[in-house]
Amino acid sequence: MALSDRDFLVFGGWGGLSMLNDLVLYNSETFAFTSIAEQSVSPEARKGATLMAIGTETLLFGGETDDGRRLQDLWSLSEEIGWQRLQVVGESPGRRSFHAAAVSGHRMCIHGGRHGDGWLLNDMWCYDVYSHSWSEIETGRAPPARMGHTMIALSGGSQWLIFGGTGADDVVSDTTWTVDLQVDSTWKQISCRGASPSPRKGHGAAQIRVG
Repeated sequence: MALSDRDFLVFGGWGGLSMLNDLVLYNSETFAFTSIAEQSVSPEARKGATLMAIGTETLLFGGETDDGRRLQDLWSLSEEIGWQRLQVVGESPGRRSFHAAAVSGHRMCIHGGRHGDGWLLNDMWCYDVYSHSWSEIETGRAPPARMGHTMIALSGGSQWLIFGGTGADDVVSDTTWTVDLQVDSTWKQISCRGASPSPRKGHGAAQIRVG
């Protein structure tokens, strides 16, 4: 299973009748999806997880099962080994689903989501692929707790940005927040100029290069 910058992976989700844990590869040159053969070891079927490519591997974290259990397992997918559940050193972010995630360098960071016991979160954790450990990012002022939002890493990984999601009382947000981990690690709400996207949750977002 060789991956390139022409491919993307789809994992799991809700299939309408049941939860899925299949893995499908799309190739933009052939315009074709290919199902990856089921492996002897693979993550439990789930929705609301995040799947992030980092270096030569792809990391899957969290999500929730068909019976509503929220997960905190971390899996690595690589061409050489296939799926492998990672043993994390020290603390972990805890059970959650519908959190946001982004990658920069050798770190995958997550934000918010719905906790295993049901409440919404606004914490931020980063996983280091070199040390195999999570660390909670201590920030000052933080955005209101939310789920179903998106996060992007900018400025070489020092600046992280979140948008949208749903918070308390199921209010859907159109706010944008940013934190610079190399400056003061304090979240700041951005007052966007001109028109901005309407309130939304469960959307997608990606960093693009212009020029």
